[in-house]
Amino acid sequence: MNLLQHFPTRLGPPREQQKRGLNFLSQSDKPRSIVEMPTGSGKSGVAVGACAGYGSSYLVTPTKSLQS
Repeated sequence: MNLLQHFPTRLGPPREQQKRGLNFLSQSDKPRSIVEMPTGSGKSGVAVGACAGYGSSYLVTPTKSLQS
C-alpha cells in the first residue's frame, strides 16, 4: 500500500521526512507500528495520510489540544 498518495495536499507537498515516515508505515509487515518524529517534522500530515490510507487507525497524543 502506498500511503503517500493519501497525504493531505492542503498541507502542501510532503517533505522528505514525511515521505520517509509514510514509506516506513507502508512497508511494515507488523500489525502495529510507532513513528517517532521530532517537533516540526510534520507528524500531523503523516498521521492524516496513514489514517486515510488504512481507513481506521489509532493516534496517541500527550495532550487533548494535540488531539484536536
